[in-house]
Amino acid sequence: MSFICALTISLVACNNSATSISTAKGSTKAMPAVKSSVNATAVAANTTAKTKSSKIASAPSTIEKPVKRSVDEMEMNFPYDVTVMDAEGNKVNTRDILNNGKPTAILFWLTTCGPCKMKFAAIDKKYAQWKEETDFDMVAISVDWPKNTQRFRDMVTEKDWPWPVYHDFGMEFKKIMPGNLNGLPQEFLFDKNGELVYHKKRYSMGAEDILYNKIKDLAE
Repeated sequence: MSFICALTISLVACNNSATSISTAKGSTKAMPAVKSSVNATAVAANTTAKTKSSKIASAPSTIEKPVKRSVDEMEMNFPYDVTVMDAEGNKVNTRDILNNGKPTAILFWLTTCGPCKMKFAAIDKKYAQWKEETDFDMVAISVDWPKNTQRFRDMVTEKDWPWPVYHDFGMEFKKIMPGNLNGLPQEFLFDKNGELVYHKKRYSMGAEDILYNKIKDLAE
């Protein structure tokens, strides 16, 4: 009896083993379908990546390449003759935006200049009232390197300052303004005839009020 029982148990074990192997094999045969699905996903992802890469390669560069001019070729007096660009990429000449017969303030700045942003924040709080009281123009001109064009656009869009803001992408004002604009921010105030009447470097609290008082004096 013990021999028969042992034999029976052995046979059952063998059958169970065979079933297990069969199941494992069945599972193995199902794998190619999963592998095929993975391959299809990888191919699709690769195709998408190539498409995106192709679009990026064909997209026009956002960095404007300036035409370099020597100082002798530039206009040294207001309203100058410098091509600047706004945050939307539109180019204008300073002769068209500065020559208006009004007191005009030009604020030179950099996107990386902390005091410049402090100055703009202070003016922003008072600018609407200034414009209600006095007829004048004020523009801000960034002298950032051309490689910072996108940074300039993003900052102008984010801050949404109420006065016109431009980028001197050719960095020409540094060549023709006093001291090469060393020490920012700097402000230049011109009278109705385009004569320079006030110039200040850097920023200190309350300096915006001094500028506005001088603007009012010129507007009277």
